[in-house]
Parts: sequence; structure tokens; C-alpha cells
Amino acid sequence: MTNKHLDHFIEVLSLPPTTALPLDIIIKSVMTLPKDLVQIVDEKVFIQPRLAASYNRVVATNFTETFWNLADEQNRLDTVNWCALGGSFLADFAMDKAKPRIFAWGLNPHYEATHYAVNALKGRDASRIPTAACVLAENVHHFVNTDCMDITHQQLVDYMSLGPAGIRIVANNQVPSHYQHDARVQFIIPGVASLYANLISDFLKLTGYPLMGITSGNFSAKGKYRSKSGGTHKNLDEIQKNMGFLGVPILAGPVTGLLAEKQSLPELYQHLHSPYLALNKAEKEQCTDLLPTSVTVINPNANGDTWEIVRHGSLHHSVIQAKLKKYHITVKWPIDERLEIGLY
Repeated sequence: MTNKHLDHFIEVLSLPPTTALPLDIIIKSVMTLPKDLVQIVDEKVFIQPRLAASYNRVVATNFTETFWNLADEQNRLDTVNWCALGGSFLADFAMDKAKPRIFAWGLNPHYEATHYAVNALKGRDASRIPTAACVLAENVHHFVNTDCMDITHQQLVDYMSLGPAGIRIVANNQVPSHYQHDARVQFIIPGVASLYANLISDFLKLTGYPLMGITSGNFSAKGKYRSKSGGTHKNLDEIQKNMGFLGVPILAGPVTGLLAEKQSLPELYQHLHSPYLALNKAEKEQCTDLLPTSVTVINPNANGDTWEIVRHGSLHHSVIQAKLKKYHITVKWPIDERLEIGLY
């Protein structure tokens, strides 16, 4: 490519540096992007101006003091462009101001980008890097090793369409090895009508990646020393106070109030779960309201006739069982209550 063709491209090394996304991570991450987004000339890496503009906007934003509304198209576009360069972001599964949040940390799936976000920013030990993946609910079946797992496209879609939900499947060769653990991949899906799902769709279309990475919106053990209040990281104000300094985009819907910092964690969880705890047993079994602490994750057996809940959270087991009843699937769960709510 001649210099004339690069008139409107921006050299990566000319961008202002940030620890949220080091320039060397960008250079490694963009090598597989479509050629209309990145060009390499004389070993120098150049990117489209729109990608550079999104990068600069993120770097110029103080996310300890502000957040981006997830409903705003420009905010989602800039987040997608930032993530395409190798960046990560924190965004909100819930969009109802009356409900607490599940914040999830979106990741570029490139090996170096994933490792930097999960290890250097989140603080997870390098030996535990394999994390969850995210795609649209209707595409999860593309990643199943059908030779090892008897599960159908429609079964997956029916389950994932219930809302924020997770599943562990035997992975085929479409899943990068650093997203596999014991030959399985865990998918976390935000919900079919979620603006987070729109963001995922836009990212996959732009980059051509088969999937996006995703992990919980909090610090791991190595990163907790950076936490300023010890909160649950499921509330926007807590996310900003504890994690805004990282410099990655924080996106949310309507804002809920700040949680009282002096509460113990059991008290915080009890407060967050109070609408659910107030229900009687029958009402709980019909409740599909989003719980703020985690996403329900299921692990189907090889025959596909038994699905075991390995993490109880956003969906009650009875709701899942009712959805899968027509397939003669048995849903098993290790505890009577979602999460550890019974302890509180």
C-alpha cells in the first residue's frame, strides 16, 4: 500500500497511551481484523480514523465520574470499536431502574487481549485465564461438539431465551483453546432482547470474530487490593467507585441508588435480594426476575437428557424445567434456593 492510501489512517504508536489498553496489545490484537480497518506498511500498524476516534474518546473519559448510557447508539459504537482494538468494557445486563444489576466484563477474544484484561486488569491468576464466551443466543449451537454431546439448536435457544443464562457445552474447533477448560466452553448470554446483545452482535459483525469473551464485573483475588469499598460490584455507583480508575468503558441503563458502604456483604446481598426473599415458595418458583448476584449456569450431560445447575442465579430451576419439559429433559440442582440466599 502506498502512503497516498494511508492519508486517512492513524498509526497506532501515535495514539495517547493508556494502561486500560496498552499500544502493544492493540498492535497484536488488530492483526486479524478486516483489511478495511487496519493496514501494515513497513512494519508500522495503521487503523481506521473511526477506530482511533473511539479510542481517544475512551481515553479522554473519566469513568469514575461518569458512565455511558447503554441505550445510546454512539456509546455502543465507540465501545465496539474500542473492543475491536483489543479493549475491554463493563456493561449492564439489566435496563430496568427498579432492579439491581448484573454487570459483565466484555473482552476481545484475541489471546493477548483476553489475557491482559483478565490477568492485568481484573487480577485473575494467569493459570486460571480460561473464562466464559458470549455470542447471540441463536448461535450457541455453532460451537457444540455434537459427536460428544446430544443437544439440539432449539433446546439451546429455548433455554437461552429465558433471559441472562449460562451453559457449559463440549466445544468444537470453532472455540479458541484459551476459552476451553477440559474441552468445554462456558457461554454467558445476556438475553435476547438486551442492548448488551446488540453490542455483541455489532462487535462480531465488525471484527469477524466467532465469539466475544465475557467475565464477571468485579476484581479477582489478585485485584481486590485495588477495591475502594468492598462492595458487590453489581451497582453502578459501586462499579464506578471501585473500577472506574481502570479506564475501560462503563455502560449502564437507568441508575439505582448507592449501596450503603458500611453494610456487611450478607446484609448487602439480603438488601439486593429483598424482593425475591419476600415471595412465598410458589411465587419464587414462578419468578423470572433478574437477580443481581450472578447468572444461572447449566451443565448438560453427554446424552442431553439431564441438565445440572452448577450455579444458581438469574433463573429459578422450576422455570428452566418448565421450558425444557417438552424435550423430556430433567433439570437437577444442588441447592434449594438460588445462590446462597438461604444463608442470609
